[in-house]
Amino acid sequence: MSAVELQTSFSPLDLWLRPAGACGQAVSPDDVAKFASAVFPLLLCYFATAVLALIPGTASKAARFALLPVSLSFALDGSTSPCYVFHARELRHLNLGICMFHITFSLRCIEWAVSKAPLRRVYPQADKANVEATAHLANGNGHAQVHIGNGSDMRTGLSGLLIAACDLSVNARGIGWEWGKGCKIPAEWRNTTSRATFLRQTAWSAAKNLSCFDLAFSILQLLRPRTHAASTPMGWSIFDPTKSIGYNIASALANSFCVATCVYGADSGIYNLFTIVAVALGDDPSRWPPLFNSPWAMTSLADFWSNRWHQLFRRPFILFGGLPGTLIGGRFGGVMGSFIVSGLLHDGALWGLRGGMALHQLTAYFILQGFALLLEGAVSRTAGKRVGGVGGRIWATAVILVSGALIAEPWMTRGLGYSLFLPTSLRPGWFLLNCVLGIQPFEPL
Repeated sequence: MSAVELQTSFSPLDLWLRPAGACGQAVSPDDVAKFASAVFPLLLCYFATAVLALIPGTASKAARFALLPVSLSFALDGSTSPCYVFHARELRHLNLGICMFHITFSLRCIEWAVSKAPLRRVYPQADKANVEATAHLANGNGHAQVHIGNGSDMRTGLSGLLIAACDLSVNARGIGWEWGKGCKIPAEWRNTTSRATFLRQTAWSAAKNLSCFDLAFSILQLLRPRTHAASTPMGWSIFDPTKSIGYNIASALANSFCVATCVYGADSGIYNLFTIVAVALGDDPSRWPPLFNSPWAMTSLADFWSNRWHQLFRRPFILFGGLPGTLIGGRFGGVMGSFIVSGLLHDGALWGLRGGMALHQLTAYFILQGFALLLEGAVSRTAGKRVGGVGGRIWATAVILVSGALIAEPWMTRGLGYSLFLPTSLRPGWFLLNCVLGIQPFEPL
């Protein structure tokens, strides 16, 4: 890194305290325009496909299939264009999110386009008498009438169709839909009978989760090696060649733990915010159960991945990896297929950080998880009982954290550690470390 770059470097605090336009890192109108052009074309195609996926008939099926190439074209253009939306390194994490958006929405568009039958909701037993999930495509005047709903949220006609499409568009786990059967949903701990109480509890949960995220991310920034030997063109390596092997092992484990905590806190907190918006607008609180199921309480790898961790991508992992893999290689192929698709999805999102993919790291991490899961299953069958208890927890924790450096390293070397998710004045984790404990602020090399 040149002396000029060292002299002109600034801390995240500077970025947010300077007036808009005082530094080149502020979001410009051009950034907003690029963001809109990268996201909204696919978003419109995605929602249109969701609407068509609810309507029976060959015309709807043909329209879905015809729309698919357009959707995939927008996704490819938006995620691989050399004109990245956000160039400032403090904002490049938004590019990662955009790439993840394009990949996941594309996979769902493919699923809906090739679906043979319209997607259907499922309802509680008490509401079955009130449910009509049929579409009358010829009612004498040529207009479609769709009756979709249950109980108090019954909607008919166009409004029912659009509301159902909105629910389908944001419903990654299939809660309340036939295709969501088999997805393990964490037990609800909030009061779903009182909307006000539910919102208050969810707001408190969001504050805790986002604080947890920011504290872990602040520690990640402080773990950055203080030598130029560990610096990369875009970020830094979690390994310091000037330190001992023992130091680097400890650093790798600490980084792995903080990365896992960041993912848990960020995903939970963002999901909490979406929950607040949806329920405040009138959605049923019971349709927004918790995202995670206490992952720290895992008793095995199988318990962690199938029950404790979030299931947002379960559907595409099974459809595009698990099912083809099972056809090719049975259980082994199904497990490995699911984890390979998981690795490719996360690796594809990494493209947004402008450093290319890291198949030998990110995808390799998920492949290792698949092998470890199969090994765990073999041990369970040999022993005649499931892996569990304290031994199972130690085993699962070791596998996840030891291999976690394969995630932390490509994220940090591509500059994710420089990201500015919140203004410094609003960062609870940074406030705790800096103001309460007196730890010096993070300064980029």
